[in-house]
Parts: sequence; structure tokens; C-alpha cells
Amino acid sequence: MKKKYISFHTPCHMGRNKRLNSILKSSLDLTELEETDNLFSEEGCIKNLEEKMAKAFDAKVFYPLVNGATSGVMAALSVFEEGDKILLDRNAHISAINAVRIFGLDPVFIETKLNDFNIPEPPTPSAVERAIKENTDVKGIFITTPNYYGMFAKEEEVIKMSRKAGLVTIFDEAHGTHIKYLEKREINPDISILSFHKNLPSLTQTGGILINKKELAHRVKNGLRCFTSTSPSYLFMLSLDAMHSYMEEEGKKRLKEYKGYLEGVKKELSDMGINILTDNDAFKIVVNTDCAKDKARLLKEKKKIVPEMCDDFNITFIVSIHNYKKEIELLKKSLIEFCAEGAKTKLTYKLPVKAMTPGEISKKETETVPLKNALGRISGKTIIEFPPSIPIICEGEIIDEFVLPFIKNKTVECVKDEF
Repeated sequence: MKKKYISFHTPCHMGRNKRLNSILKSSLDLTELEETDNLFSEEGCIKNLEEKMAKAFDAKVFYPLVNGATSGVMAALSVFEEGDKILLDRNAHISAINAVRIFGLDPVFIETKLNDFNIPEPPTPSAVERAIKENTDVKGIFITTPNYYGMFAKEEEVIKMSRKAGLVTIFDEAHGTHIKYLEKREINPDISILSFHKNLPSLTQTGGILINKKELAHRVKNGLRCFTSTSPSYLFMLSLDAMHSYMEEEGKKRLKEYKGYLEGVKKELSDMGINILTDNDAFKIVVNTDCAKDKARLLKEKKKIVPEMCDDFNITFIVSIHNYKKEIELLKKSLIEFCAEGAKTKLTYKLPVKAMTPGEISKKETETVPLKNALGRISGKTIIEFPPSIPIICEGEIIDEFVLPFIKNKTVECVKDEF
């Protein structure tokens, strides 16, 4: 901490938000008292917070999350019944896959493709429409938008198609919560999961869940009771309240200003030949470069710049409204210096074939084999890329020739082998 690294990662308060700092310095780590309300039976200040946030985000119901967006994902997927078929995009967080297993759901992944950066894109409207037509018994759809790299689905088109088919529509918007302070959609999904620390000045683990179909609220609330601590942090809830007040009073203006500024920075980098993602969230700077992990290490060692994440092909930086512009200018100059060459490897991806559901495979005996002997076998575990904690292959899927290169070229959890 004494080395004074420049943060381009979560949490985005960066220790620079005065309101949040004042909470941390106060004796406000409390419990359920008459004056402090109860998260599971809210009537006072927590109820006021919920109503205020619901109104700000054009939702019928808002519930704060103190166990991160993960608890919101689990609660959202608890609205389905065992055996229900749901559509998911391949950018789905590991918490969604775990929920599918726990609740005994039948997942169908929507066709996806990799862009030139080897990043799985959000599903196209045509892919969503095709998946709905091919699965007439589907009950819901779960879409991650934006994804970890800041790429958005065609959200309103997806909502319209889903509504027409009578599906429960769930958006994981954990990486796009700040967008709600910049613009509003004409129509909204039935359930949205938010994460406030990723792009806004709130403590890590603070999140929220928006409900726009009131008949789902009771089921979501019951789900939250299962996946939330019975000793919820009042510091988390206070930081959420302070964040919202800050954003309403001055943060919105700052967010809008930074958005325009960052769009200019990205255009300048692109015009100079830096291989940078441009059709994404302005606050995510994603650079495609050769030897990306080595470049990320150089940026940290030489420039004290720390990114949010890095894979073999891309370095991702999250810019906060609390980053000083001189820090962003240093980042720009450093990317020009170190990341002039784009990555040359292009991966090919095909959705794995599902042999069993995650719930079914979790009840089976498994064995450990060397990776080289795994071809054609059914995966007994979900193997994720970490970060961003999205699946390379899910438990119950067949390991094929398309999956193996991804396991070898990514930082993954659950795999120990010599390649």
C-alpha cells in the first residue's frame, strides 16, 4: 500500500470519496436496533432507502444486497421451479451456474461468438430469438449486460422478445450499475441485479436487486433470506445510501463529464493504432496486446498502474470518477509506450454439448484424469476463467477439441495439470 499504486480496478471509491470515508471513521458498525431497522423486516430507515432507490431506478421494488451481486443472482434464479429450462448467455457469472445446480434448473446456453479480441460477445437478438424458438418450453432468460469487458446486449430488443414469449427476464447488470445514473431504458427486465462497488463509490460487496414484476418480489425476498447473512453489515447499507446521495447531488454530473472525456481518450488511442475496444462502456478501457500478462506486469512495475484484470490477450482497466485526470493521461501514455502491438492469436469457439444438467452431474461419482486424457469426457466440475469468473465449460458438458485450447490459454480455477 505504501508504494502508491494507481488503481484502475474495483472498488471505485478508491478511498477518495469524502462521504464514504466519514462513515468508515464513525462508530456506525451497528446491529438491528429500534432505530436502525431490520433488513429482513424493514419498516424504517432501510424501507426508506429501498423506496428511494426504487424510485431513482424506475423499479417497483428495490432490495439492498450486502452479500454482493452473487446473492442477488442466486435469489433471482430462485423464482424458477426445479426442472425449469432457462436460457443463459455464456458470459454468465459462476454464481448463476451454481444457482442452476442448486435449484435443479435445465440450462440452455445461447449461441455466442468471439470478437477479434477473443472475447465472447453478448448474444445477438437473432441468436436469442432462435434459442426461444428452439426451446418452446423455456421459462426464463438470464443475460449478462454489460459483460466484464463493458460490452452491451441489445437490451430492449431482448426484453421485447422475452415478453412476447412470456418469459421471466433477468439481467445481470453488475458491471453497468453506473449507467443507471447516465441514461434510462424505455422498458426494463423483470429483475435486474446490480453491484455498486464496481463502478461507483460504495463499499465492496454492496449491491442491489430491482424488480419490475411485483408478483416476483415475494419469491425474490425469500431467496435473499436464504443467501444473505443474518448479521448484515450496516456499514454496507450506509455506504450504499451515501453513494446514492453523492451521485444524485454531484456524482451524476461528474459521471457524464468523465464519459465524454474517456470516449475522447479511447478514440485518441485507437487513432494512434492501439488495439482498443471502442464499442463498449466508456469506463472500461480494454487493450488487446501481445504478451498481455507481461505488459500488465511492466505497467505495474514501471508505472505503478494496476489493471482490473488481464488474460493472455487483453488488459482491462476500470476507470473511476475518482481517478485523477493526470492518472488517466499517464495510463494513455503508458499504453502507447508498452501496448503498441496487438495480439496475433485468434481462438475458435463452439458451445460445448450438454450431456447432463449441473444438478444431475453433482449427484454422480467423478474421477480426476490428466487434461490430455479428458477429451470426450463429461466435465465433473465447472471450469471458470478467473477473473471474470465465467465458465469455459460447465459441469455436465462434454470436453471437446474447442474447449481444451481455452483451458490452456486462460487463468482458470479447478485445473491443475502440466500442459
